[in-house]
Amino acid sequence: MTEEKELIKRIKNSRKKGLSHSQIRNCLQNRGYKLEYIDLLIRKSAKTRRFLIISLVIFIIVLSLAIAVYSLFFSHSKFDLQNPLEGITILFDSEKQNQSNQTIHIDDIEITPEFLSYLLNEVGAWKLHKNPTTFENPVINFRIDEQNFYSEITNKIQTSEGSSEQADIEFVIPKKDLVQAIISETPAQVFKQSIQDGNTQINTLAGEAELFAKGYLSLYDELKV
Repeated sequence: MTEEKELIKRIKNSRKKGLSHSQIRNCLQNRGYKLEYIDLLIRKSAKTRRFLIISLVIFIIVLSLAIAVYSLFFSHSKFDLQNPLEGITILFDSEKQNQSNQTIHIDDIEITPEFLSYLLNEVGAWKLHKNPTTFENPVINFRIDEQNFYSEITNKIQTSEGSSEQADIEFVIPKKDLVQAIISETPAQVFKQSIQDGNTQINTLAGEAELFAKGYLSLYDELKV
């Protein structure tokens, strides 16, 4: 067996030097080896080479898939979204007074999709990702008083008016709490406090497996703590 391994090694080296199969056969025949045995050695040397090539190809494919999966599900970073109420002073008292271009009463604020996209980004929804098996995107419904919105998280947070039947969870938020979170320097903390106070509700619409697959459970735990 040791002699055979040595012969296979020599055949490989001979091939690297540019010798043809015929030249290798002639050389081994001159050394007294039978033609059948020589052909067996040549086939074994070729199998080893093919195995290395196949292994290399498989490694490259696995590495490429790993990079693709990481990029698809785990390489997200916080989005750069502008605060829709930046620079505006909000009045919350019952009397509408002293309003200007930079001051507005909460009753006069119109909730737009940008409000929800900004809030989701601040509370960490940018960490959510596609379901690795179904490739479905995370979708979140919102109810703010009489208004409905839904947000889909892909390589951005896209919020639209209305509700989605594909939503995984739903936030029911009073307008006042939403606005207070957005104008705060720590929106996540204000939003979390609204949940703890019972003002904001989180309703799960999808099963735990789906929520786990899209990364919701860690977000849910952070908001409920």
